[in-house]
Amino acid sequence: MQLFLCDFVKDDIYVSLTDKRVVRQCCVVLRMKQGDTIMLQKDAVRYTVEILQLSKNLLEGTILDTVVMPTEDAVKSVSLLVALPNSTKKLHLITQKLTEIGIGSLFFWRSERSQLKDISPQKIDKLKLISLEAVEQSRGWKIPSIAFVKDLEEVMDTENVVVFDMTWDVQQLGEIEWAVVWVVGPEWWLSSWDYDAIWSLWWTHHHVSLWATVLRTETAAIVAWWILQN
Repeated sequence: MQLFLCDFVKDDIYVSLTDKRVVRQCCVVLRMKQGDTIMLQKDAVRYTVEILQLSKNLLEGTILDTVVMPTEDAVKSVSLLVALPNSTKKLHLITQKLTEIGIGSLFFWRSERSQLKDISPQKIDKLKLISLEAVEQSRGWKIPSIAFVKDLEEVMDTENVVVFDMTWDVQQLGEIEWAVVWVVGPEWWLSSWDYDAIWSLWWTHHHVSLWATVLRTETAAIVAWWILQN
């Protein structure tokens, strides 16, 4: 059953929506018809809906079931700060996979050795659409916040930061306090300039090794978040 996160009008047990993306997906791509069921979510409430009417501009249905977001999913948001990788394709992959496994906030940052130098607002919109579709396809509950930060102070909301790195003496995750910001470096490691920028903002910092071998940026970001979640 397909899940859609979108805005819709709810009147008792009936819903109606005109979201062009959702209506087109149901009508043209999935070729749904009267009697088929979908899931619609707004905020932290998910509805199972039977389609009563479906046209090119409108979907109407009746609510069969209602589920509220489980409390274990309403956890404190944790941020992953990822240095820009060397291709836009990797940006898409990182965004999609981290969304699927429940990232809270995803910040991309230009480190000294990043080959990509910037992300335009249009590309951020594309990443947000990729994230939205990833949540829907994986039946997640929350769309992460995604942004490109030019200044690390924009994500300085904690005094505790952990850098995933193989070049320093590292600690195991169980030996450190939970941090709100976790940092993944670019290809060719973080530079001394990057470390100076990070340490000048966060008072408490740690290093954690992810693997016995060197992981590429997109792999490190995904593995890092998976380890944190488990």
